[in-house]
Amino acid sequence: MLSGHTLIVAGGWVLRLASLILLLVAWRLFSRAFGLGLGAGHFAWLLPLGLALGVFKARRVMRRILAANVAWLRGRERVPAWRVYQPRLLALIATMIALSSWLKLLAAESPWGLAALGGLDLAVGTALGLSAGLHRTDSSPATGPGHP
Repeated sequence: MLSGHTLIVAGGWVLRLASLILLLVAWRLFSRAFGLGLGAGHFAWLLPLGLALGVFKARRVMRRILAANVAWLRGRERVPAWRVYQPRLLALIATMIALSSWLKLLAAESPWGLAALGGLDLAVGTALGLSAGLHRTDSSPATGPGHP
């Protein structure tokens, strides 16, 4: 059992690490798509689209879920480590990982498929990175990118 404070800090770092990993995976997928013949012009709209989707997801989905979770953790002295995130968020993450793995198998040699997956990973990585700021241990609201 851990304190709510410890889980708030750990949750923020898990989000930052997951964001970094997804952004590196997106870079690798974009590089493979480029190597398979997808033109540089396609990335001129794929990258901004992935970033925009990530900002939207951070503001409209992740912010609400994580803010409720942090509020719950703030009032707890002893919490099981698995409860760093709400069970429904853990189920969503498991589903996204399984779906992403399956889609990567389907798009193995397709430049468009790899670029689409790169855009998806870019969007999710952006959303996680922007949402990590909600895992703060002080009681003031999170500010900064993605937080009005």
